[in-house]
Amino acid sequence: MEWQFYLVWPFLIATWIKYFKAQGLAILLVGVCFLSFSSMMYWMTIDPTAAFYLSPFRIFEFVLGGLVYVAAISVHALASNIIGTLGLLMIGLSAVKFGHDVIYPGAWSLVPVFGTCLLVISRGSYVNLLLQNRILVFLGLISYSLYLVHWPLITFYKYFANKQLDHFDKFILGVVSLVLGYFLYVVIEKPFRVRGKTDQKMLGNIVSYRALVLGLLCAIPMVLSVFVIEGKGLPNRITNNYKNAFFGHLPCGEEGDKQSLDEIHCSFGNGSKGRILLVGDSHSRHFAYGFSQGQMGNLFQIDSIFSGSCLPYIPRQLYRKGVLDATCVDAKGLADKSLKLNDYDLVVYSVRWIGYEAIVEEEILELLNNLNGVPLLLVGPTPQPKNIQPCDRPTYIGSNFCHDFTIGTRDIRENSRVKEIANKLNITYIDLVKEGCNGRQCPFYRNNFNLYSDYNHLSTEGSAFYTELFKKVVVRSVLNVSDKEV
Repeated sequence: MEWQFYLVWPFLIATWIKYFKAQGLAILLVGVCFLSFSSMMYWMTIDPTAAFYLSPFRIFEFVLGGLVYVAAISVHALASNIIGTLGLLMIGLSAVKFGHDVIYPGAWSLVPVFGTCLLVISRGSYVNLLLQNRILVFLGLISYSLYLVHWPLITFYKYFANKQLDHFDKFILGVVSLVLGYFLYVVIEKPFRVRGKTDQKMLGNIVSYRALVLGLLCAIPMVLSVFVIEGKGLPNRITNNYKNAFFGHLPCGEEGDKQSLDEIHCSFGNGSKGRILLVGDSHSRHFAYGFSQGQMGNLFQIDSIFSGSCLPYIPRQLYRKGVLDATCVDAKGLADKSLKLNDYDLVVYSVRWIGYEAIVEEEILELLNNLNGVPLLLVGPTPQPKNIQPCDRPTYIGSNFCHDFTIGTRDIRENSRVKEIANKLNITYIDLVKEGCNGRQCPFYRNNFNLYSDYNHLSTEGSAFYTELFKKVVVRSVLNVSDKEV
């Protein structure tokens, strides 16, 4: 984003000054600032990632600094101290308080930006004098080089260590970042910044050498990319465990084919002891593999009907962004038709309950009205990790350091909510948190396999793991036998 700004902004300002001199420059800055901020606020509702990374949506942060310079605001000494203190507090507050719960950039981005502007305005204040000590000046000089090296360093360290950074890790990474940042500043940045103090012949040699190195550095990834494209990726980076987690997820169709999340119907199982309908959204889909394995696959015939990101028994959920979704409608129509034409012994309903707090009871009641007396089994929310840990990585990286994860408060609350409604309506309920977790600690990795294929869907191993937890309930419900007979 910075490079986009640095390449375009000087050209825009130079063009304006060439044709209009300096007249109206402040008006230009105000207009660009307003358009950029307004666009960012609007685009945050559509694509927050684009709003974060693309220069047009962030340029207002730079332009405000330009406005402060153009305005050349001068304030009294007392006001300067007050403004400087307020600016420092705003920047400090942003650094300490802004976390994952703050929508950024958004309106909150104005806090550190205005804080910086206030510091610039408060020239001569005691805050500025405090910031002029040698240590902070040194950090300021190497700040851009430090910025360039610190994030790749942290990213690769986390990839190899595969754990959350503790205080010692952060300290070591901070020291190494300072050393590498200073090296980059001295070797690359400084020679280009102090041309007037450098012998021209020496500078020419430095530039030629840097250009050669830069050319090689650019050529290497370009050559590697050709091999990646021709080889259709880097399949060796993914172990067989990962491949099994992401592919062949459904027990029907060609083995190894990646199935679409919107695929609606899948029948499997070769048993004759009963017939089960597995229905819902993609969280019904991720149990299909587990149902096809072992005892249930041998005992029962199973129909799986699902539609990704769609709750088929809530009328308003048949619409996406105000448009009737054909896949949702087809899934509900197929489920209703199957219930009328087939003599099911059990309906298993599983959806992503999280996020649908307000319509849980409505959804269950609507489903009951369509079952025609067929017994219903509700499967509660699947425990959801916040992110996917790279547990099963290529052997050249080293040992695995996979840990259980702590389930979120919202997940606990919604699980209790669905369970309460199920008990109220006298419906059998499968509490996956209770069955599969130890308190709030839930498994991410078992038997040398990941249990998750993304942050809220199960892998094939995860499907088998969690389905095994309620297998007895399913078999008992269909065959009317005791747990000992299962």
